[in-house]
Amino acid sequence: MTSRKKRRELILDLVARNEIENQEQLQALLVVEGVQTTQATISRDLRDLSISKGPRGYAVVELEDVSRVDLKDLARSIKHTVNTLQRAGTLVVIRTDPGHGRPLGIKIDQANIPQVVGTIAGDDTVFIATQSASQATEVCRILRDLRR
Repeated sequence: MTSRKKRRELILDLVARNEIENQEQLQALLVVEGVQTTQATISRDLRDLSISKGPRGYAVVELEDVSRVDLKDLARSIKHTVNTLQRAGTLVVIRTDPGHGRPLGIKIDQANIPQVVGTIAGDDTVFIATQSASQATEVCRILRDLRR
């Protein structure tokens, strides 16, 4: 097994067993396990492993983590009502058909996507708040995957 593969398996294990709030903390835990690495390498590993920082620290987020019932309803709504979906800093901005913003915002809240701090929805626009630009990017990825 390559050292990169071992390091990434260890990162997955550490994230699953600990509440890790920042990359420095993860780097310290890796050192305790005998793995020396740079912050840039950790950033790449986190991105490649689909690990993002949520309100409770780092977590592996896959679509399976979102409620299946709400996920189907959310996917249906996204496919039929969303016109545009883009990241704007730490926000995700969704433009919908008129009258669909608020119902979509409710469905996004009900899906309990870990990176979503909250939503604000109007008639044809939904703002999704996250804590970081990387979380907003991850939410965009999740919603685009649902749109397919």
